[in-house]
Amino acid sequence: MRVGVLLFHAVSELDVVGPIAVLNAAKRFLEDPEALEVSTVARSRFSVQTTAGLTLTPGWAFASAPDYEVLIVPGGAGVRKASRDKAVQAFLDAQRAHLQVLASVSSGALLLGDLGFLRDQKVTSHPEVREELEAFEVALVSDDRLVMNPTGIWCAGGMTAGIDLALALLDYRFGPELAEKVAAFISYPYRAVAS
Repeated sequence: MRVGVLLFHAVSELDVVGPIAVLNAAKRFLEDPEALEVSTVARSRFSVQTTAGLTLTPGWAFASAPDYEVLIVPGGAGVRKASRDKAVQAFLDAQRAHLQVLASVSSGALLLGDLGFLRDQKVTSHPEVREELEAFEVALVSDDRLVMNPTGIWCAGGMTAGIDLALALLDYRFGPELAEKVAAFISYPYRAVAS
């Protein structure tokens, strides 16, 4: 499973690092660790600063990025500016043909909504921005921690829900046993979810 995590200036570091840490922890339990690749991707390879001032350097630029099966869109103070970036929209449009799952974490749902991906979907986000999701012609705004639409649009609620998202991705691709092992390894309560 090839997973990409979108980076942009003023991204929420927990939305990025939480899912990456969970997915990378899974490699220790996989017979073939190469079956799971996780990387970051951004407009360019220039470093970005998170909302807390951490510096992150993307693994890939849009122009040279691989085709992902899963793309995670985090939130953060810079999410609205990122949603107006034509390069971000072009990248997501190009990747959509290959994606099995396009997922948001927290306010990353606003970016997906701005770019038209949430229409007729059940959605969730950080409690502070849930009301804004109604403007995107969604089917339902939920207060669930994680929503998984059969269309492949998944939304994780607040920042720590990105961990739930990553565990659900492991369950989806490799089965519940792996998700349970990783949850135990990171001392996190595994919540199998269905939407």
